[in-house]
Amino acid sequence: MEYFIQGVGLLGAVFAFIAFQCKKHFSIMIVKTCSALCFVLQFALMKAYTGLAMNIFGVIVLVTDAILVAKNVKTLPFVIASSILCVAIGAFSWVSAASLLAIAGELIVTVACGIKDPDRVRYVYFFGSLCWLVYDSIYFTLGGIVTEVFSLVSIIIATVSLIVKNRKKTREEIKSRQ
Repeated sequence: MEYFIQGVGLLGAVFAFIAFQCKKHFSIMIVKTCSALCFVLQFALMKAYTGLAMNIFGVIVLVTDAILVAKNVKTLPFVIASSILCVAIGAFSWVSAASLLAIAGELIVTVACGIKDPDRVRYVYFFGSLCWLVYDSIYFTLGGIVTEVFSLVSIIIATVSLIVKNRKKTREEIKSRQ
């Protein structure tokens, strides 16, 4: 059973890595939802209740934000309400001081989901991933650890790629003006 539990988390890791390579907000949110669903199952099997509660909450936020952003609806009211709800659910599912990491991680991710710009989504997610990495390390969920390391590396790769692309574009614009 332990191998199955870790395997579910590793599948979540694969989805998380793919998510940050997506170019559109909707795609990032849908693939992150698949990842979160894997972790819902994994944390349920591990009886890691705060992680479970935060991931169930996360699925709802990811799907809702994907829809709101796709319809060009302002997300700020939803992000504020979701943030308050995230803290309340976190307090209700509190197990130990480690719970604070899952709550902080999901709170940061909740804010990131409401951002339309995919580059900014990645930047904010970075800090949520750091919180989740520590939480996953405490509970030793291999899939969670791999997910957060993959997410962090994926975000860094996407960010560096964007910087390189923008520098190249800037150089081309400067050359065309000369």
